[in-house]
Amino acid sequence: MSEYGTEILIFAGTTEGRELAERLADAGVRCTVSVATEYGTQVLGTANGRTVLQGRMTQEQMEFLIREESFTCVVDATHPFATEVSEQIRKACEATGVEYLRLARDTERDMAEDAPAGGFGIYEAATMQEAAGILRNIPGNLFLTTGSKDLPLLTQEIGDPERLYVRVLPSVESLKICMECGIPVNHFVAMQGPFTQEMNVATLRQIEAGAVLTKETGKVGGFDAKLAAAKEVGIPIVVVRNPERESKNTDRLTFDQTLERLAKITGVRTVAREGQSAGKRAGDEAQSDAEADLPGREYVMAGLSEREYVMAGLSEREYVMAAAGPGDAGYLTDEVRTAVERADVVFGAQSIIEKARKTGLLDSNKLCVPIYKAEQILPYMEEHPQLRRAAVLFSGDTGLYSGALQLREALEAEKEPVRVRCLPGISSVTALAAALRVTWEDAVILSTHGRERNVVGHLRRERKVFLLVAGLSGVHSTANLLREAVANDILPGSMRIGYGYNLPEESGFVSLEQLERMEKRGSYILYLENPAADDCPMVPGMEDAEFERAEVPMTKEEVRVLALSRLRLTGKAVLYDIGAGTGSVSVEAARLCPDCKIWAIEKKPEAVQLLRTNLSKYCLPNVTVIEAAAPECMEDLPAPTHVFIGGSGSAMPEILRTVLRKNPRVRIVLTCVTLETLTQTLQVAKELPVTEPQIRQIAVTRAQKAGSYHMMKAQNPIYIIDFEGNGA
Repeated sequence: MSEYGTEILIFAGTTEGRELAERLADAGVRCTVSVATEYGTQVLGTANGRTVLQGRMTQEQMEFLIREESFTCVVDATHPFATEVSEQIRKACEATGVEYLRLARDTERDMAEDAPAGGFGIYEAATMQEAAGILRNIPGNLFLTTGSKDLPLLTQEIGDPERLYVRVLPSVESLKICMECGIPVNHFVAMQGPFTQEMNVATLRQIEAGAVLTKETGKVGGFDAKLAAAKEVGIPIVVVRNPERESKNTDRLTFDQTLERLAKITGVRTVAREGQSAGKRAGDEAQSDAEADLPGREYVMAGLSEREYVMAGLSEREYVMAAAGPGDAGYLTDEVRTAVERADVVFGAQSIIEKARKTGLLDSNKLCVPIYKAEQILPYMEEHPQLRRAAVLFSGDTGLYSGALQLREALEAEKEPVRVRCLPGISSVTALAAALRVTWEDAVILSTHGRERNVVGHLRRERKVFLLVAGLSGVHSTANLLREAVANDILPGSMRIGYGYNLPEESGFVSLEQLERMEKRGSYILYLENPAADDCPMVPGMEDAEFERAEVPMTKEEVRVLALSRLRLTGKAVLYDIGAGTGSVSVEAARLCPDCKIWAIEKKPEAVQLLRTNLSKYCLPNVTVIEAAAPECMEDLPAPTHVFIGGSGSAMPEILRTVLRKNPRVRIVLTCVTLETLTQTLQVAKELPVTEPQIRQIAVTRAQKAGSYHMMKAQNPIYIIDFEGNGA
């Protein structure tokens, strides 16, 4: 039985996965559902008996989760085209010895004979690239219904974004990909299905489509409706075949077969959701948790009707963002207690609501709904107009890594008059600081919950760091990171390490070895103190000997210092280091700006190996290595704010055009040795929308020992050129 109290882990992402989770929750079987994106969480929703984990996982992370939570069975209900993810799930189950069930979608059907070009016909393709080749030769507008993931490939292969109309999910990520691919904004169809045949027909006629692209997703995935629409309009449809049809895996299960297998595992049989009551275990006639506390039941506080609320002057809705503190009832403020008592309904994450019930903040009669995002809360309140006062519980303090600010902004943007209050609380940082008898006004506060932070980079420069970590696994990953940093002399072994566990239950100072051996699962916060932080240099200037180099070219110390100075990096910079070589510029930039994101681009394998060695040596998670040639590899990267070009060969003109297209105001610094490269750079700069280039030549002469004497030895002169996009 896992920490979440669940037996079944479901990797969802499909209608079948969501339906399975709902059926199990209705039957009283507690399950954990893993989805890749925030949008998946929104679509899945929350309910008693169901825990949702958000974020893509590697195979190693899957294995860790399965082992840590002791799941008895894993159901793979991912999309039929997510073959790589399915393989990772299968291997994770094999490695952990847990039963693997593949809930597969039935997509097989008889395909019609191909018709002549210009009329209805089905053209099958084994891959998306093959499908793009077919579409390229079909005239007219093309309606792509395969989502945003493959859009960069399709755009590149078809070659004319103006012909493309795309139907994607209504998420920021999807729309961003559409824009980056050059699709005109009025060609976006951002909607969540299902889509009927009539809707598809109307869309095809509206955009005057010449062909449709789809995946063989079966009836559940809307394939039949698209096929029928294409036939009605009289245009060809290109179908990317379901890769599972040709797979050697023969143990795929239907939805009903999956339920049968789960019934044997859990001892619970499920029935169709329509009109069903909760599932029963043998001899158990009690109502399940899922059914007992379903949101949506009629509820009127103090017996007042909606009309009486209005007559009492309560027509304006009141929302209170209330901080629940670390979780102990003794840490709650009287103001929060009063707000919760007065509320008609209390919202919050399932874990927070459960903890609030245990501490006595919420009594058994209080209506509690386990949701906490605006897109969930607002529709719920619209459906229940009699509820006038709402409290939303947030752990810790509302101003520290909390969703309270985003929720408040969303509520205040509503047309309906509302009154929003934000009540602070005691955060885990202040609680731990008090327990350890340290101050926190001179500390940096970081969180690694669902985000990557350069912990070592901050700790090098800051004496005190409070770190919010993701449970026991976060404690262990931080301990490994600190161990590596100490071994490489980046951090001193004399660091002080404090921890708080389920505050105020347990706290204290520990050694690194004790931190590594912690075993209790629960909520953790760490306190890290570096006594040597005050000695950390605040300017660039690492010596060349500090880098592993071999025979790979490197930007030398004096040139590197001036180049970084001219780059004028900002705290949240996005830097491309093109022709990164040994990574000397990337390393110095990452150490100077712990929160910047750096993409080190290098195409030579021997240089990439040294680059990775140097990055590992200095513990720099904010640098990502791209082993490829520029500019081709830059298309899918985030837009840069700064670019350093230390080596580009003949591709330099196209590199400059690419980065200026991604950010018309990007700051660029180049170094070159030859007059020919200097001349080429200046000529290209004349043709581009950039400011007047600033040119400097640096000629370094270093002392070199010769016997008992020292002689000055000149290095090759280097040109440093810098300019910015002018926004045109």
